[in-house]
Amino acid sequence: YHDTKALEDLPGFGQWYCVECAKWFESETNLVQHAKGKPHKRRVRQLKEEPYSQKEAEAATGLTTDNGKRTGDAEKMEVEVAVDEVT
Repeated sequence: YHDTKALEDLPGFGQWYCVECAKWFESETNLVQHAKGKPHKRRVRQLKEEPYSQKEAEAATGLTTDNGKRTGDAEKMEVEVAVDEVT
């Protein structure tokens, strides 16, 4: 983020930067005031939360690898195989 622009093009010559919000400030006073504000605190809280995993996203849409209890033909085949093994 420091290499995005030349220092002379950045506010305050690139000295004051908020990493969480990815913003540059003209003075230390502005940076301190920003850190006390709601948008900054909201962003910090957001960053502390873990993002959803791919597995959670698929579960939310109904695409899961857990197919639940077997029913129908698969269950009948399992019973037939068990009977053949006993006899």
